[in-house]
Amino acid sequence: MEASDESLSLEMVFELLCQLSLDNFDPIRFDDYLKSIAKHGECRKFTQMLLMSIFSSWEESVSTKLSILAILEGDGEKKRWVKFACELIESGYQNSDLKWPLEMYSICRGSIIIRGRRVGIPLFNHVRGLKKIRAKAEIVIDKMCVSHKPEKINFYTPLLKWIFSKVKSEKAFEPEKKTTIVFVASRPFPDQKNTHFNVLLNVARALTYEAPHINVKLALSPEDALVTPWGNFGVYDKARSRFHTEKWKQVNVNPGSIFPEALHGGQVICKKSYMEKMFNWITKQEPTLVVFLSGVYESYVARALICLKYKTVFLPTSIKHIPKKNYDTVVSTKDAYYRKLRKSGVDDNRIFKVPVVVDVFHNTAVYEGESVRGSEKQFIICSVLGGGRLLQAFQKFTESDFQTIQNMFQTNCNLRWVLVGENKIDELLSLSPILMGLANQGKLLCKPFVKNLRGFYRDLDCVFNVPGVTGGGQGIAAAISENLAVVTWEYSDCCSFVPVLGQYNNLGEATELLLKLSIDVEFYDALKRRCIESLSGHTIEKVAKQWQSIVEY
Repeated sequence: MEASDESLSLEMVFELLCQLSLDNFDPIRFDDYLKSIAKHGECRKFTQMLLMSIFSSWEESVSTKLSILAILEGDGEKKRWVKFACELIESGYQNSDLKWPLEMYSICRGSIIIRGRRVGIPLFNHVRGLKKIRAKAEIVIDKMCVSHKPEKINFYTPLLKWIFSKVKSEKAFEPEKKTTIVFVASRPFPDQKNTHFNVLLNVARALTYEAPHINVKLALSPEDALVTPWGNFGVYDKARSRFHTEKWKQVNVNPGSIFPEALHGGQVICKKSYMEKMFNWITKQEPTLVVFLSGVYESYVARALICLKYKTVFLPTSIKHIPKKNYDTVVSTKDAYYRKLRKSGVDDNRIFKVPVVVDVFHNTAVYEGESVRGSEKQFIICSVLGGGRLLQAFQKFTESDFQTIQNMFQTNCNLRWVLVGENKIDELLSLSPILMGLANQGKLLCKPFVKNLRGFYRDLDCVFNVPGVTGGGQGIAAAISENLAVVTWEYSDCCSFVPVLGQYNNLGEATELLLKLSIDVEFYDALKRRCIESLSGHTIEKVAKQWQSIVEY
């Protein structure tokens, strides 16, 4: 079928839609129609009808739905799409129908996480609108799970009915009986240095360290996996399967301790078979607790539903993550996070202050690269952070901040600052003539990648976590293990194991602290000693007993 802007009609569009199915969907052919539809003068008139046609079929391909939604971006209909999507979600609530809230939540969460602009999907550039839709879906899912009577909810499949089969377990903790704890995490990476997955592994180790009666298990939820005409994103391929199976064996060697279906690719939340299998698997484990990680590992819909039946623990991977609903207990890793929880309204009785387990796993081999130390007089400061986060932090600096940095180097001409992990070096240096000048003088060095980080650390004096950055905890922990002084922002995730002596509130305080370390040997040695003492309190042995209190809660 061929169509021009003049001849394109509603009938032709719907005829095309009828031809599209999971079996014969042709993304390239359909993309040509998208371009024609987007340019068509009547697009505004049939936008709503088009969407209703697509979303009325729950079994329709997610790829097709996302393609149709891209029409709205092409025709400048962002606001209309957001409004209509929210209306669909609300209609699901009014009609006791869970399918549209779940579908909208899945699409928005997945598209935000994979950053659609990287793969050329126009709709996904409208991140603010997607977040608004996701927030609306979260509210409705909460309301439906809590307020509606189970028998009145029209589930699109029987997949969630098990949730309401009995009231949440309130049985007492019985040490002599086997206790099962299930971890649920989404979007795992095949990267053995991934910090957040190691947080999960370390907590699992802590739970079982002194408690042989505790059985830990893992379910990998593909809640943010997304299928589009441009390819599959966030699916669990063979590399992820091998990695997570092998890593989990360090905690539990039993093959049945990890939900296997999550490792075999391509399933997304709107595929009824996947969620049904995962929930049934969790039910068979009869868990005492279900632990959910936050951030990119969050599995919000699963937590909203599982919390109705089982005791649920929210385990944050960042100080920024504050749970609003659907939890019994929150694990607080530091005083700053505890204050944020209390300020947000979390009841003190539901907060457990447990130190994070720090496991320094970076390669300890000798660094064979070029030395960054020009002379023995130099005091080498290093900031380590990947994923473009260094650039993001520097983009928030004002010209006054850059002047503060320059003043620090003018006060002590023996300072050298090394930035590790940033690939967009030219873009970072172009933020200010001051940065470019420092780079030209050799006072500011940028290294996109360093092999054998701990070996590289032995050539440094101090590791500095820049203001505004909440991550970087593994790099800081590795630095302490190499007997370096560390300086970190007081709201970063690593402050739980960095002494107050090495924390700062703003860039001005940070530069003063760095200058003092560079000239005051006694202060420098004292900070290194305090750092080692602080880190020693975060071993699995020290943390294990505190996790037991959560199990017994």
